Amino acid sequence: MNYTEILSNPARMRIMQYMAINGEATVKELADHFPDIPRRTLYRHVDFLIDAGTIVVKEERKVRGAFERILKDNSEAFVDSCDLSESAYSFFMNLYSQFDSFN
Repeated sequence: MNYTEILSNPARMRIMQYMAINGEATVKELADHFPDIPRRTLYRHVDFLIDAGTIVVKEERKVRGAFERILKDNSEAFVDSCDLSESAYSFFMNLYSQFDSFN
């Protein structure tokens, strides 16, 4: 998956920034930190980031009958596996298309 595609969404970028600073978190901690992101949207973006490999599930624990996932930042391993020239090209083309839509 393209790193630019992953971070093109502001909510995913904010989640990744939080994870990079804090190292690990639960979805509840993310929801408390980002009250402006609806929980359903937050869960969707977290699942997207897990599927992409930028964050990983470090541990699952049972809390009041439900499972709580402890998420861990994995962006370094993901970036190492990415083709940065392809990501840069994709980023600039995405930026150009957004800029072009304003005209």
